[in-house]
Amino acid sequence: MFCRYCGKELEDDSRFCSKCGKQLVEEINVVTNNNSNSKKTEKTIDTVDTVESYTERAYPLVEDAIARFNASTAVFNMNLNDDTNLEIANRAGLNLIEVYLDYYKGKVKIQRQGDYSEMNTFMEEVIALVERNYIANNVFLSLRSQEQFEKKLSELRSEWRKIRQL
Repeated sequence: MFCRYCGKELEDDSRFCSKCGKQLVEEINVVTNNNSNSKKTEKTIDTVDTVESYTERAYPLVEDAIARFNASTAVFNMNLNDDTNLEIANRAGLNLIEVYLDYYKGKVKIQRQGDYSEMNTFMEEVIALVERNYIANNVFLSLRSQEQFEKKLSELRSEWRKIRQL
């Protein structure tokens, strides 16, 4: 199932979203046998089950990640000598890849087979853009943050290859 609020893929028995924290299951008091004894039951709140409803709920997260990446890149471009802004832009690029991968996986899980060529093209462009940004500037405030960036980028590339072959 997917969170109706943020689109994150979750275990089917999840009560709360692990990403946004919203409640996915509500408790309902049910009165039985015309007396005041009640038992608690659970009801799943609007789980996503169609491509259209998933896209409607999840794609705004992608748009938000795009906006954060564009804004952080613009700030760096205005202050070219500011290493902190470059690191923020690189991390926003990783976040964009990660958010789009989550969106893509959810769509594939619901839709199963279909034409993903447009999504494939977009993902390849985003990964290439983040890599170009990184290679061109390669500035990090610490070796540890650089290693974390490179490891995460490698993991995302690997995950993308797996998804693309579905």
